[in-house]
Amino acid sequence: MAALAVPAHAVDAPRLQTLVARAPLVVAGRVTAVETFDAGRVAVARLDVTATPKGERPAPPVRIVEMRDLPSVPAVLDQGMLVLAFLEPLHPNSYLTRTLPRAEYHQLVAGRIGRLVAATPAESQEIVGTVERILEASRAPEPDSGRRAAAARALVFDEIAARSAALVQDGAAGLQSVPRLAESLSPAEQQRLEAALGRSDLPPSARAAIVRAVGTNGLRQLGPALQGLRSPDASVLAAKFEALDRLGMAPGVTDVEPYLGSEDPAVRMAAVRALAAAPGSEGVTRAGQLALGDPDPAVRRTTVEALGDSRRPEALPALERVFREAPPDLQQVAGRGIYQVGGPAAADVLARLAFEAPPQAQRLAVVLLMALQGGRDDPLVQRIAKTHPNADLRRLIEQGIEPPHSHEVPH
Repeated sequence: MAALAVPAHAVDAPRLQTLVARAPLVVAGRVTAVETFDAGRVAVARLDVTATPKGERPAPPVRIVEMRDLPSVPAVLDQGMLVLAFLEPLHPNSYLTRTLPRAEYHQLVAGRIGRLVAATPAESQEIVGTVERILEASRAPEPDSGRRAAAARALVFDEIAARSAALVQDGAAGLQSVPRLAESLSPAEQQRLEAALGRSDLPPSARAAIVRAVGTNGLRQLGPALQGLRSPDASVLAAKFEALDRLGMAPGVTDVEPYLGSEDPAVRMAAVRALAAAPGSEGVTRAGQLALGDPDPAVRRTTVEALGDSRRPEALPALERVFREAPPDLQQVAGRGIYQVGGPAAADVLARLAFEAPPQAQRLAVVLLMALQGGRDDPLVQRIAKTHPNADLRRLIEQGIEPPHSHEVPH
């Protein structure tokens, strides 16, 4: 089975346990005002504290400093926001000392990820309760290892069933810490995971985290729920296809086809990655059509990259066609893809392209062939050196071609 190539995920936020341990002060409340300084480069949010799970309750007002150097980045704290904040004293510097009025200030631990946002007061209470459970477990550890592991596992699945998207995402990360989860998953735990997968009210990041966790932890029991998952969001769709591939249940062409006509290029990109990994040759054939025919250049490029990343010999005809017919930028990508597939069949393709590709692409085919075959002494390369009609290309082989550039041969 070919591995499904997917874009790298953003670095996961640290688990709640890590934030709780790191922050000397943890408070929950509502942001009542935000004041900006120095043309908006610095903001100070005032928090009306309603709960203090960790540390001494600070005297009001609690002032939290946020640097806003990039106007395009959403504010971390806005007026009216319900948050649980992991805080530490502000680390002052000469700029802040000059910019801010004299007062006591705090800053979020770990920046943006040092706060959890709640949509409702009930969610806020739920988050506070979870943090208090973490703190209680750390202050009075259960001496029995079995009961301690059971409590940690219960907390993970309580988070997965929580209203709060932040808790759901933390619970998804926590599944990795449950030993032999695939073998020991209970019906009640499976139901909680299935319910979380089906929650269309979750933001895509939280829903995708649950989907990825199912695949990462090998939970084949959730395969039918994943297969039935429908989402208009590209990140959730990509996570679904990746998880199914990990579980040995890679989607077929008929599963992927409905998404290939989406108006959203990001959805089509998620679909073509799965298409290139679909069982059989039909998927790579269909992907080859899209590599030249999709109206969006980013989708075309992603399709060619997916064909190469599949490392499947079945992808070679499609990659060869792109190399012959596409503009130079896609020729480069198709060439890397042929190189990634490798083996005698790929060498034959490159040897053929050295004669039959557009003239400006023939040199690239030769460079890739030499890299694949170990140099100019390879019989295929020697045949090109003796019979190619382009004297400059023959001379390059005979005199030796400089080491391939990073954009010509993949690392």
